[in-house]
Formats: sequence, C-alpha cells, structure tokens
Amino acid sequence: MTDVFISYSRKDREFANRLVNRLEKDRRDVWIDWQDIPRGEQWLNEIKLGIEGTNTFILIITRHSITSEICNLEIQYAIEHHKRIVPVIREPIGDDIKEEVQDYWKQQDWNSIAQQNWTALEHINWIFADKTDDSDSFMNFYKELIEAVETDYNHVRQHTRYQLRALDWTRSQDNPSLLLTGDEIATAEE
Repeated sequence: MTDVFISYSRKDREFANRLVNRLEKDRRDVWIDWQDIPRGEQWLNEIKLGIEGTNTFILIITRHSITSEICNLEIQYAIEHHKRIVPVIREPIGDDIKEEVQDYWKQQDWNSIAQQNWTALEHINWIFADKTDDSDSFMNFYKELIEAVETDYNHVRQHTRYQLRALDWTRSQDNPSLLLTGDEIATAEE
C-alpha cells in the first residue's frame, strides 16, 4: 500500500516532481508513474494497481490534466474504487478555461468519462496550489494537503486494506481461503 497516488499531466511534471520530493522527504510512500511502472509491464494495468493500493488519490488539476485521456481514466478508476480524492488546483479553471476544456472533450471518444469526472470533482473541496512559486506559499499549500491526507487516516488505510483483499478474492475466482476469518471479520465489521 502507498500513502498517495499522484495523477498529473506530463506537462506539469515540474510541480509533480516538487511535490513528490517533499512527500518523500517526509517519508511518505508515493506512487507516481515515473518511479512505479516497471519496464516491460503493461503500464495501464500498473496504474490501476497503483490506484487500488493507495490510500489517497491526489489529482494535480490544470487544463493539461483534465484534457488528458489517461488522467481521466485514472480519475474514473479512483472514483469506481471509492478512493479519497484530493484535487490540487495548480491552474484555476475559470469559465473561459472550462469552456475550452469542454469543447475539447466533445471531440473525444472519452467525453462522457470526462464529464462524469468533472461533476464528481466539482463536489470535492479543492486545495489551491496555483500560487506556490515561493517556498513559504508552497509549504502553506503542503500543510493543507497533509492535513487532508491524514484526516481519518486509519479508516482510509483500512478501506484500502480490505479493498485489496476483496480484489484478490475476486481475481482468484472467489477462493474461500482468501476470505476474512475469525478476529479479522470482527475487526472489519467494527
């Protein structure tokens, strides 16, 4: 399991790298594509496994990420798996950008996925990181982010643990030896 999965557009890699460095400095286990996809593996499957195994899904929002098919598939998968999603607004999406983005979506096969994702993201309290160029403002943003990541941490971690067990059970064609037993059941029900 990882503490956080970071979804971002490659065009925003500089900010993503800065965030990863800070999280790793604080000994957080981070999943990000440039570190966690082994060579020769099917990258989309590895991304899905990364999302399944994380406690918190951090989405760096810019016009680039919300017009990325891969980012939208990641968001959709995180929503399907009931992950805690923390939207980090790196670029404010005002009406002008929103209109530009939605026009772009209309031209894509994955338009309905993007629209559903945006509807879900609009209902989540965002963390703003659009003015984090100096170290003080970055650290203020970072403190807010960590507070969000750590809220109900034990509950979120247990959710991830039980979800991974359930997925293992399903993938093993409902092998009864993978079911929770004894004290595990009581703890899970608690």
